Amino acid sequence: MPTKTKNKNAKDQDTGTCPVCKKNPLKSKQELKQKQCDKCRRNLEADTKNERVRQQEAKVLADKQDQLKAGAAKQEKQRDVSAARDKEIKKIAASWNRQITAVVSRVEKLRKENPKRKGINAGKNEGFADIPGGSDNPLSFVLPKNDYGITKADVSPTISGFDSSDSGTIKFRRGDKIFVHGN
Repeated sequence: MPTKTKNKNAKDQDTGTCPVCKKNPLKSKQELKQKQCDKCRRNLEADTKNERVRQQEAKVLADKQDQLKAGAAKQEKQRDVSAARDKEIKKIAASWNRQITAVVSRVEKLRKENPKRKGINAGKNEGFADIPGGSDNPLSFVLPKNDYGITKADVSPTISGFDSSDSGTIKFRRGDKIFVHGN
């Protein structure tokens, strides 16, 4: 029986036992060279492979989470831009609506003052002053410079009484068949 030495692994190496598992003998030259049995070597390789797979999966998961966060940030920014755009459209629509309402008020007043006169509308009214907003003298709807790409087509449908839009003319129908044109 060999005597025990201070270095525990030295004894195992002397007897040809695997220093990793402490039970399998080292049989082949490769086992002796690697100083571990074949079973321990395969287990180590499997553990190493499993660790690499776990690291890759963790990286893929982290990348997906980063993409989700970036996508969420992008959506939030788009919502903010959309909200600001909608606010700007409402502001422009309110301005245009004031112009239309002023024309409608003038037409209603002229009709009320001249109840026997038919056909009073925005535009040219023979014998009376012209009222802007007719097909011959449409209102000029100003689209202020904006950072949202807002067009007249975005604004006009949001205004009450929007009737149609063709050939660059926007038509609104208000009250008792009062048509107001603009461009």
